[in-house]
Amino acid sequence: MIELLSWLGAITGAAGALLIATRTKVSRHGWLGYLLSNVFWIAYAVVMDQQALFAMQLVFTPISALGYYRWCWIQRRRGWGNLATWHDASVLTARPLRDSTLRSSAS
Repeated sequence: MIELLSWLGAITGAAGALLIATRTKVSRHGWLGYLLSNVFWIAYAVVMDQQALFAMQLVFTPISALGYYRWCWIQRRRGWGNLATWHDASVLTARPLRDSTLRSSAS
């Protein structure tokens, strides 16, 4: 049982990372993989009396929930757009790029 918890935590965490790394429309489910992984690791930490692992997962769980919320609900309100360019500077800075900036660099 204990070994099963650790394997499930590792597998669901790795699957979550893989889904997020693919940057597709199903990538948002990677955050659910992380949340499920957090649950397995918390259970493992409680059973094994691993206080540091427990504390770390208590921090990671709300971060995973925030990631899922931001990916699903905020993206849905803004529209999915072109997922291939989700990482451009306008998204990272939360400030739209000026059209003139794009035109001057294209000239």
